[in-house]
Amino acid sequence: MGKFLVGEQLSEAISAILREEGCRCAVAFWGKGALERMAGNTKDVRLICNLRTGGTNPHEIRKLARDSIRQCDTLHAKVYIGTREAIVASANVSANGLGFEDIEQAFWIEAGVKIETNSDLLKWFDGLWSASNQITDDELAKAETLWRARRAGRPPLSSFAHFDPERDDLPLLYFWEDTQWDYNPTTIEQQLGVYNEQTKSLIEDGLEIAPEDRRVMLPGTKILVLKRNKDGSLSKRSQPSWFSVGPIIENSFKYLGENQYKDTAIHEHNNPPAPFELDDQIQSIIRSVIWDGDFDDLMYSSEIGEFYTHERLSKIRAFWRECKKRYMAASALPAPK
Repeated sequence: MGKFLVGEQLSEAISAILREEGCRCAVAFWGKGALERMAGNTKDVRLICNLRTGGTNPHEIRKLARDSIRQCDTLHAKVYIGTREAIVASANVSANGLGFEDIEQAFWIEAGVKIETNSDLLKWFDGLWSASNQITDDELAKAETLWRARRAGRPPLSSFAHFDPERDDLPLLYFWEDTQWDYNPTTIEQQLGVYNEQTKSLIEDGLEIAPEDRRVMLPGTKILVLKRNKDGSLSKRSQPSWFSVGPIIENSFKYLGENQYKDTAIHEHNNPPAPFELDDQIQSIIRSVIWDGDFDDLMYSSEIGEFYTHERLSKIRAFWRECKKRYMAASALPAPK
């Protein structure tokens, strides 16, 4: 007779199997923190995932020994097999055992059934293992592209309380100042096929990107854009807005008085969903965190070319942590488990 499990019971039961030496798991999607749930257990484990649909975080897979994990293009099951007990559930593997990525999915309702491990289960797993493919570096590289696209297309969070400042694809910050520039009609026409008011608008609504920042401003990257005043201070009136990185248009414009043309990242054409809604409360918190002075240096750069240095990226993460802290305090909400 199986036992029905939900919530913490299900999470704890999954964790127990993941920590078992010799566990067998055929689980479609593996998210950030999966190895933590295994408590470092890698002895005689066999794991099967699905890399092809973009639901598995390839950065997590890289942490596992290649001979312990394989991938199956059509896998959608979530089956955890221990020495004595097994679980068939809706839950994928992440830091909380119940979703794609950490806090973001911790509020989704998951359920499963715990049963005794039996020969039919083991036979099914062994057959799937034999039919699954070993994971190559090329497959992981392709999976990273699919993962970014899948993450970029997920629906907005229902609450900023679900936002995870530790996520891999953390939104960047960009401070925009209204300045005058000249377009480069020749290169715009070469890259976009035409030079007209519509393509000029794409450049106008885009963001300057230095060659050194392409490693960070990848396609689909979400950026929170805030406006700066002429004196460099943060505008109190303009509303922050979301930008999603699309194609890069090289040598597309130059600022008046300068000779060097610059590259522009234009917005993704399919209008992808925002990470979360920018309601009045969130906007107020974002501004207050910057105005307090600990983070106002994020608006300026003394480096030539590169803006998103490792130091600035670390400070952007600290900025989002502080925003989350203030939001939870203002909303009198407990921190998600």
